[in-house]
Amino acid sequence: MKVKELIEELQKMDPQLNIVIYDDSDARGLEIVNITETHLTQMRDPKGVARMKFGKGPESTKHACIEITSDI
Repeated sequence: MKVKELIEELQKMDPQLNIVIYDDSDARGLEIVNITETHLTQMRDPKGVARMKFGKGPESTKHACIEITSDI
């Protein structure tokens, strides 16, 4: 999802609502802690699991990052 798409969806809602993020595989709720712009490199480990390496590097690109916590 792009930032523009997220903003468009959020603008349709009451701005006073709390935001909760969840993973439907285990129904565990998550809360947003911080939103930043950072460089990161997306990759897969030898087992094919998606990973990210934070920081500027030769293959990094800029992303909007949402930090979350399960301590809600």
